[in-house]
Amino acid sequence: MKNKKGFTLTEILVVIVVIGVLLLIAVPSVILIRKNINERLFESKKEIILYAASRYGKDNNIEEETTVYIWELLNDYYIDPDLKPGESICPSNNDKKYLNGCVINPSDNTLINETSLTIRPIGSSVEAIWPE
Repeated sequence: MKNKKGFTLTEILVVIVVIGVLLLIAVPSVILIRKNINERLFESKKEIILYAASRYGKDNNIEEETTVYIWELLNDYYIDPDLKPGESICPSNNDKKYLNGCVINPSDNTLINETSLTIRPIGSSVEAIWPE
């Protein structure tokens, strides 16, 4: 009797094919899950920014429909930046739009500092509206 040690080429190929099939199933699912998480994160971030814009409007006694930019909310400390100036994609120049940092859209990793929000007074309160 011959003592057999190790795996045959066929056995190794079968294992590689099985691993490949498992990866074909798993990778798209992981990508989709990550995309959904980033979209929900952005929706949550939008709610926080809209609340901050409402506070900004109330604190500044806005009496008519007004536009406010996210960078203004950052500069007046109504929201916290995701990145500090010079980090990653956040410019480090003296532009007032990026003076206190940047806010990032997690869905597509873009800066949203220049997004304009509408603040509308409603009775004794104010409402902030995200652009369409």
